[in-house]
Amino acid sequence: MGSDINPELSQTGLEQAQKLAEFFKNKKITKIYSSDLKRASGTAEIIAHKLNIPVETTELLREMKIGKWAGRRNVLKKWMKYYNKQKSKGITNEQIRPPGGENSWDHEKRIRKFLSLLESQKGNILVVAHAGTNKVIIGTIQGKNPDDFYETKQDPACINEIQFAGNNWKIVKVNKTI
Repeated sequence: MGSDINPELSQTGLEQAQKLAEFFKNKKITKIYSSDLKRASGTAEIIAHKLNIPVETTELLREMKIGKWAGRRNVLKKWMKYYNKQKSKGITNEQIRPPGGENSWDHEKRIRKFLSLLESQKGNILVVAHAGTNKVIIGTIQGKNPDDFYETKQDPACINEIQFAGNNWKIVKVNKTI
């Protein structure tokens, strides 16, 4: 978990990316954005090759930076224990971060910046990101409190459909699997 570790796609991930490429081949995609981390960018490149369009990678779509806990077991459990301990000391939610990392509010700021970049663009844009980042995108559009972003289910290689029209974002589908 987190943006501090950057493994290649697994064999399962490669197979899922091929299925996604097949799914998107007739969807008239005009642009592809991807997280610059290998799991997402590798998936995006496989899809882009099938669609014959380039991928634009961006750090804005990275997972939440978990700091010094990156690569450790039970990171979410550790984070929640630390988070609740800090809250009990009277520290506000927005100020609590894992050591060397960022929180949901920081992640949301990156996502808002990315969404505003998309608002001026036309066409069917494919965004390849990570489960946590997808949850923040969905939660931001739904107006959720950042503490509640991660409740949304996101299976590996799922598809979310989001539209922007009339200056508003609309969620059409969440967690569609192929």
